[in-house]
Amino acid sequence: MKKNKFFILITTFNRPSKIKRHLKNFNNKHWSQLKNCKPIIIIADDYPGGKLKNLCRIYKKKIKYFNLVYLQRKKTLGQGINFFDVVKRNISNGYIWPVGDDDFLLPRQSVDFINKIIKFTPDVAVCEFRQGKKNSSGTFFKGKSRMIFDVAKGLEFIQRFGKCTSIVFKRPSNKLIFKAERMFLGCMYEDRPLTVISFLCSQKPSLYLKTELTATADKDFGTLK
Repeated sequence: MKKNKFFILITTFNRPSKIKRHLKNFNNKHWSQLKNCKPIIIIADDYPGGKLKNLCRIYKKKIKYFNLVYLQRKKTLGQGINFFDVVKRNISNGYIWPVGDDDFLLPRQSVDFINKIIKFTPDVAVCEFRQGKKNSSGTFFKGKSRMIFDVAKGLEFIQRFGKCTSIVFKRPSNKLIFKAERMFLGCMYEDRPLTVISFLCSQKPSLYLKTELTATADKDFGTLK
């Protein structure tokens, strides 16, 4: 696997303001500290006829530290199908960081997170994520950031607080992706079985744990839309 194969996958439905916030954030100068990696951002738009296409076209020219790919569905697929379709058709290998469209990546810590993944090449990685009033809910990882080689501990960290933005995984084989799709499509946490598969199917499972706060949820989390 080439070191620079790193994808940030954002599936979305009719949330142009949230995506615009992501795109503005990806233009932050702190991303210039990425080493040996120019991640590919994939915006998988599940809202046919929406306004994101032009917005992504504009930011494709602005963003310096990433390659931006925009995908628009001809018909609404649903979050799970949209997610699996991108993984199957648009990503052949590399790391995948599924990021919620209403979440926010903290640039400094996110850069460090990606750089450490490229450096240590774990099978999966997890980062500190918080949401809710005063960030009262989240992963709450303890200790220093570190590599984990204990399978039981790794699985516990993967399942800690099921928010997609807290995990990164290596793309499994097509056979395993199709199996996961048959078994878990519609569970609303499709990223988790793929992460577990990527972890457990390695000859020597390894996980990078980043304990510094790396991402948060939108401020309006938990309120009625």
